[in-house]
Amino acid sequence: MQEDLNRHKEENMRLQSKLKEEEIEQAAAGNKLMDTNAARKNLELEGDALNSNLGQKLRLMDDLSKERVIVLSDLHQANNELERLNRQHLSMNHENIDMETHIQRL
Repeated sequence: MQEDLNRHKEENMRLQSKLKEEEIEQAAAGNKLMDTNAARKNLELEGDALNSNLGQKLRLMDDLSKERVIVLSDLHQANNELERLNRQHLSMNHENIDMETHIQRL
């Protein structure tokens, strides 16, 4: 009977030890789960920040593209005006040459 009692005590101690090990493993798994969830949340926040930053950059690119169209239009108008003035200047030079030639004939 004493032998059975000792055997039960040993079995009980072994089971308690195993239970303690499982509790430690469960606590470690819980910590790992919390760490994983925190890391996932951080990644979500970083993703949101990157998406926001991308949205801002796309809006900036759109604004720059619109400004570029305006600048190119202004440049085109200035080039047209310059060409008109060059033609006018060339025409005036031809008229001056014609006048000088006419004066020389007189």
